[in-house]
Order: sequence, then structure tokens, then C-alpha cells
Amino acid sequence: MTTRRISLEAARQIALQVGGGAMTDEGGVRGILARPFSGHIDGEFFPTLWDKAAALLHGFATTQYFEDGNKRTAWVISQTFLRLNGVRPLPVAPIHSEVLMLATAANALEVSHISEWLFSESGVRFDDVYDGRVEFMFLAAGAEHDESGATLSAWGLGLAGYVLPDFDGTAVTLRLAVCTRIHWTTEDDGVDHEVTARIVEHVEQAGTETILASNSYSQMPVIQSGHQYQKSERIPALVRMYLEPEFVKVGSYEVQLLIDGELAATKTFAFNAWESQDLDGPIGE
Repeated sequence: MTTRRISLEAARQIALQVGGGAMTDEGGVRGILARPFSGHIDGEFFPTLWDKAAALLHGFATTQYFEDGNKRTAWVISQTFLRLNGVRPLPVAPIHSEVLMLATAANALEVSHISEWLFSESGVRFDDVYDGRVEFMFLAAGAEHDESGATLSAWGLGLAGYVLPDFDGTAVTLRLAVCTRIHWTTEDDGVDHEVTARIVEHVEQAGTETILASNSYSQMPVIQSGHQYQKSERIPALVRMYLEPEFVKVGSYEVQLLIDGELAATKTFAFNAWESQDLDGPIGE
């Protein structure tokens, strides 16, 4: 999976929003944004997401590339980078993050120390969403848009699998609704994106995967009109795609959401069999 980067424009906007003022050295900012991805013939200098986030934090906290608020900007950029790449840090007490930022700005901490702090102190959970533009993805028995396309009515939400009694290996076809909302950014403007949902079977021993069913949706980001009653922002894509996989064996499968071929989110889907005295039907999360 490709690691998503913080763009120059995103860094500029973050600095403005946290009171950092205008950028004073564009070249310096570009250098810090590129630093986490630097390396040598034997590999990367900052191989993990935590190392990369720490390199960003250290770079902006120890320089003065914005008019003000460089430490605040450093903190928010590092947290934004982690979230863009599927990591959801839990809240940190302000006094704890302030001590970290002051020590970093004074060059009392190396990048490796900052990486360790971010990993251990912030408390973290990994989502099944890996692309920062994806607000959510869920499975349902069915879903339909209203006439305007602005809302989605779904039933059988939280679908996590299906149980079939006395399954003998005869092919069984199921219908699943994959629902997601995607928030486009300025970098998506003018781009016709392909959003794909698919369900796959992983073969761990061979390191391969088999696609049971796939469905794609194409959309170019739409910008609202800017009238007084509308915000001048891109309209999120509220997408529903149906999959009709054919199962011939029980097991754990994975529903994947891809944007332009890059993995954006996943959900596990279990297809199981039980003896006939057990009820058949969908499994809720």
C-alpha cells in the first residue's frame, strides 16, 4: 500500500489554521515534507509510519519556515500524516504534547525518540480505513439512494458474514451492499476517479488472492455552487455498490474498497456452515 504524503498546500493550510501565519521558506517546507521518504541503497531512513511522522514533527518544530506557530504546525502535521495513513491516535493531554514539542524544538530529542513517544504515549488503534479521504465503509444487506442522491437508506447494517446450514459445497451466491462516503480534496479536482469494491479470498501459503466479485463506480469531484445557502466545498461522494460473490467453500473473506487501484478500506466477511438445527442467516457485527 502506498504511503500518503502531506502536500505543500496542505502544510500551508494547516499552518494558517493553527495560527502559524504565512510560509516564509517554501523550499525549506518542501524539504521537510520529503524528508520522511528519503533513504539509501540499503533502505529508508524512516521505515515506519511512526518514524515518518516523527521526522515531520522534528523538521517543523526545529525550524522557522512559517511566520509563527511552528511547533503547533509540527504537531498537527504529524498527526494529520498518521490519520491519512489509517492510524487513529487517541487524544493526548495538552501538557504531555507541550513537553514533547518544547524538548523537540530545543533539539533535546532525536527522531527515534520522538517516534517511540508517538507510538507509546499517544495510544493508538488501527482502523480498517487506510485512505484519509474515506469517512467510513460498511456492509449491508441492501441500500438505496434517495431521489437527490444526497442520502442513503440501508438495511441489514453491520453485515459481517453469513451462516448456511448443511452446506455441501454447492455454489451459493449472495448479494452484499458496500457503502462508503469519500471526501475529495483539492488534489482530486479535475480527476475522474475509479472507486472499486471487491471481495477476495486470500491464500496465505501462496501469497495470492482470488477475486470472487467486483464492481466499480466512476466519479469526478463536484464542487458546490457557492450560494449563500451552500458551502463552497466539494460534495462528498456517497457510494453504494452491490457485490454478488459465489461461495463454494467456507472461510474468511475480505471486502476491499479501492480508489484508483489503491487499497482504501477493508472489511472481513465470514461464510460459515452449521448443522441444520442452527438457524441460517446473516451475521451482524
